[in-house]
Amino acid sequence: AGKYNDGVDDNRELFTARIHEAMVAAEDSTQYQPLDHLRWTVEPICLPPREDLSEESLLAEIREGAVDRAKVHSKAALMLTYLRRKDRPIPVTCLHLNQNTAIVNLPGETFIEYQLHAQAARPDAFVAVAGYGDLGTGYITLASSFEEGGYEPKDAFVSRASEPILREAISRVLQ
Repeated sequence: AGKYNDGVDDNRELFTARIHEAMVAAEDSTQYQPLDHLRWTVEPICLPPREDLSEESLLAEIREGAVDRAKVHSKAALMLTYLRRKDRPIPVTCLHLNQNTAIVNLPGETFIEYQLHAQAARPDAFVAVAGYGDLGTGYITLASSFEEGGYEPKDAFVSRASEPILREAISRVLQ
């Protein structure tokens, strides 16, 4: 269930039909143009881990033997992996098509504000943004998210200091 899907089985056909109609309409309205220019930009970044993560506490969490804690063990292992690779750069990339289209690929599960930032950085172009390029970071929230609460900051392996780093990288790859 989500914003548009209320999870009721009877609505599946309705949602399927709506999605299909939207896909057909999008295909029918597509405007093709020749590809005259192609460019790929890459900005490697290192995002600092959350300040409360420590190798010792994560290893202790993993060592706990409770069978019903598999999800907790898995998350601790992923956090430990990120902590150990924190100095290995992660690419933020952009595929530039002609002069008016840019496709940005971001690491992690990012908030919509990063897409809005990318689009604002290139108001002269169509800018699409995809996430999950490297999910080792978990969520990449906004700095303010840690005070606002919610589950995302708990599933973020990177700190609030990551926001300006990612925003700057987005701006650079869009140049």
